[in-house]
Amino acid sequence: MRTLVHSILPVALVLSGLACAAQTDTSPAGSLPVGGKADGASAVELGIDDDGTTVQVPQGYAVVVRLPANPTAGFRWRVISTDRTFGYPEEDFVVDESGRVGSGGVAVLTWQTGGFVRAGGTHTVGLGYARGDAEPSQTFGFTVEIVDAIAPDAPAGIVELTIEDDGTTVQVQEGFDLVVKLAANPSTGYQWSVRSTDRTFGYPEQSFEADDPDLVGSPGTVTLTWHTGGFVRAGESHAVELAYARDSGRALRIFDFTVEIVAQPAPPASAVELTTEDNGAVVEVPEGSDVVVRLSANPSTGFEWKVVSTDRTFGYPEADFVIDESGPIGSGGIAVLTWHTGGFVRAGGQHSVTLEYRRPGDPDAEAADTFTFTVEIVDP
Repeated sequence: MRTLVHSILPVALVLSGLACAAQTDTSPAGSLPVGGKADGASAVELGIDDDGTTVQVPQGYAVVVRLPANPTAGFRWRVISTDRTFGYPEEDFVVDESGRVGSGGVAVLTWQTGGFVRAGGTHTVGLGYARGDAEPSQTFGFTVEIVDAIAPDAPAGIVELTIEDDGTTVQVQEGFDLVVKLAANPSTGYQWSVRSTDRTFGYPEQSFEADDPDLVGSPGTVTLTWHTGGFVRAGESHAVELAYARDSGRALRIFDFTVEIVAQPAPPASAVELTTEDNGAVVEVPEGSDVVVRLSANPSTGFEWKVVSTDRTFGYPEADFVIDESGPIGSGGIAVLTWHTGGFVRAGGQHSVTLEYRRPGDPDAEAADTFTFTVEIVDP
């Protein structure tokens, strides 16, 4: 029995196929496997033809770059420029099984979004194909614009089965419809009916569309639709058998499948963002949302933003720094401080925080800048 796993989010955007390159010791391999959607999370994919492109990626999607490579020549793709927020990828290599030994394959570089890689961010990455730290023989660059995640309460998705899926097990997200489309001809007296199901999954809605509506007795397609959600919940498994027969007579054809209902993905945490202009602000934050403070900073000067006043419940933030890649070396960037609410940080609480911009090694010196804010946690 084979298992079909249907992605919760729309199918990955495949921006291009993989191009062929000449087979030499200083260039990637030529004969390549066909690229496809990344395993697991939905993904935006880039191939060699997308060099220099700018792509929009929904928060929570993966960014997958597939490039021809030949490690046997001592070459590999490596990151030569990125930013601290977007960071470095997971690396994998797919061998070209159709070629001779040492013919190469595809380097697969995968970045995950979400976490600090949030909607609204733009990240530029440069890759080089080289031996060790030598000058790259080839480069590849791209820019990613992170956009809002696709809402989990968007119009219900559909998982569709046809006659080729007989005997399959399919995963369906709770709230999605399961649609089975099968060839039929009611004019012969035969029809598809449910021979076996369970009381929870129940019976489908049915409709028929003739191949030629103007032809009496035209064959066509019967569509059987089950809705999940309600009593059909995540964690359940439902086996269904359909029969193509006249009334309760002997079946001309049997079609069966099993449905595993899986949970909807948790919505990404929303965030309330504060910047320099919000100094002294009092903000309402829904419980479960993040509080993100973005302030100009330049660590190369020895200065950094530090929490000098908070309370034990609200606590201390996760800290990150986004380099201003448009400026010269040492020009600074943005300090990003993130607090998570929920847990002990509950609705009804109020929390005041003071930050100072100073050199840690000079505690007696006056702070170069101060930033304060108060958070009131409200019901989500």
